[in-house]
Amino acid sequence: MHSSKISRTLARYIDRATDQFNLEPNLALNLEIADYINVKKGNAPREAAFTILKRINSANPTVTYLALNLLDICVKNCGFPFHLQIASQEFLNGFVSRFPKYPLPHMNKIQKKILEMLEEWNYMLCKNNRHSQEFSRIHDLRELMSFQGYKFPKVDKDSIAVMNPSNDLRSAHELAMEDLEAHKAKLQELLRRGTPMDLAEANALMKVIAGYDQDNTEDYSALASAEIESIKAKAFRVQHHLENPSLVTLEEPLESAIESLKVYKNKVVRLLQNEDEDEYYVHKLLSLNELLHDVLQAYGINYELKEQPIINSSQSSQISNNAPTRNESSLVDLIDESSQDSLNVPNNVISSNNASVFADVPNVVSPNKSLSEIDTAKNLSTAGAISILESDSLRLSANMIVYNPAAGTASYAVFLSNNSLTSSVSNVVFQVAVMKSQKLQMLPLVGDTIISPKKQNAAYETMNISNIASDQKALRIRWRAYWTANFNNLEASGETYLPLPT
Repeated sequence: MHSSKISRTLARYIDRATDQFNLEPNLALNLEIADYINVKKGNAPREAAFTILKRINSANPTVTYLALNLLDICVKNCGFPFHLQIASQEFLNGFVSRFPKYPLPHMNKIQKKILEMLEEWNYMLCKNNRHSQEFSRIHDLRELMSFQGYKFPKVDKDSIAVMNPSNDLRSAHELAMEDLEAHKAKLQELLRRGTPMDLAEANALMKVIAGYDQDNTEDYSALASAEIESIKAKAFRVQHHLENPSLVTLEEPLESAIESLKVYKNKVVRLLQNEDEDEYYVHKLLSLNELLHDVLQAYGINYELKEQPIINSSQSSQISNNAPTRNESSLVDLIDESSQDSLNVPNNVISSNNASVFADVPNVVSPNKSLSEIDTAKNLSTAGAISILESDSLRLSANMIVYNPAAGTASYAVFLSNNSLTSSVSNVVFQVAVMKSQKLQMLPLVGDTIISPKKQNAAYETMNISNIASDQKALRIRWRAYWTANFNNLEASGETYLPLPT
């Protein structure tokens, strides 16, 4: 698209967003303008910044207020090319043109908003940005106005969290691409101004972009590793706080620190999926991932599971009450009443305290036996494991323990495994319904209540079924599972046939 056409499109969008008849800022349109600037690049950031500035200096206070809100959205959602424009001397002079040299006793709403934005820019761009040297004019202006007596409001860190680089983790390649975009934007601005000093700087910058000036090229691998170490330091501090809250204090609320660690963990997973060349960097990522997993799991145990009573259900594993609450008849909606062999739940569940019908079933797998005590070669039939659920996180499989065709009884061990490389699985609830003619007994969960990544057969439940017809070839069950993985509550349901030996 031709530059003049981009300018006309931007002007039209900005006029719509700052129209004096708008009752309030149009957030959707403001974000669309920010996206347009990011996509078009080139001269679009400068065109947008100075078109918005003209609207800010409108005589109509409504237009000014709407333009300030649009500018705020663009600053927080656009990148370095736009930030470079608002940090220019030309822009800043126009931005504070309505301020007298010394402050008046009372400031209007527009002046207060401008001071608030300058303080945010000073925090975001001058103190917490890799390219802070490019935004020094913002800091100088802020200091000058402060010296003249202007009072700047305290920064609301929640409002600028979207731009806080501490909430991000970048690979060496991403850092290099970020710098390349910054170099190109600065080169364009230097060539536009065209003074002898600017052209000399542009010539040096072109050598950096082309890779000829290695002395002024960043070591991006070192920068990426430094970011990992910084996140590790934060994670260790949170970990020590969880262990000794009275001895180790945090610079931010614990909940806020945990949320940022969750963001880091998701980014680590993404980087591990894409990074396969730098073995040293991958090793550091894996180490960070393990640490984040341990800290988040410790937080879950200490602050989510602690003081939560453990409940026993004849239809579920032992779970904490922070999992989705399910009553024992919740499987009733799995029943297909139109089917002759429909399933039934409420009347066929037998508590483990009143299970005389299973008195003749050998208690091969009991709640008193640990996983290590189960002799799978001896106790599980040659039918092998039957897959019940196979997800990205939770895996459920059933192994027959014993089958007594004469008594019409069968017992299965339902094993819980974790397929995920990075996330633990917890709060597992496994509910089962059998045919109306049969009876079901579920014994309590044995093993891990929190299953570490990639851990197989970490826990099991015993499922006893009676009243099995002598000529039956398979047991039909309907099931529903609930669990938590990566701090998300998940669920699945289905129907499975468990083969019987012939």
